[in-house]
Amino acid sequence: MFMKLKLKNRKGFGLVASEISKLADQSKRSAEKINTLVSPIRHATNFAVVLTEHGTKSVENIVSAINNIAMTAQQISLSVQQVVEAMNNLNFSTQQTVDGINQTKVGLRQLNEVAVKLKHEV
Repeated sequence: MFMKLKLKNRKGFGLVASEISKLADQSKRSAEKINTLVSPIRHATNFAVVLTEHGTKSVENIVSAINNIAMTAQQISLSVQQVVEAMNNLNFSTQQTVDGINQTKVGLRQLNEVAVKLKHEV
């Protein structure tokens, strides 16, 4: 009876070992299937990361270019303001010159009139 029990136990252990082996094979096949399914996802994720990095660099370049444009626009604005101020100063100086010429003209007319009178009197 002890022998029968031993034989029965051996058969039972053999069955358990066989089932464990089958489960291990199934687990291995499942892991391979999962790896097959996950691999394209991993590649797509890596590609998305690379694209995101490139996109970030592009945005940084665009921001830098916009900042440069803004600074250039400010410099142009200051230059235009300086030109306008110089033109206003030139206009003011020109007006003063015109006023001076008109006064000189009036003075010359008066001198001419005096010269004509003197000529008639002499």
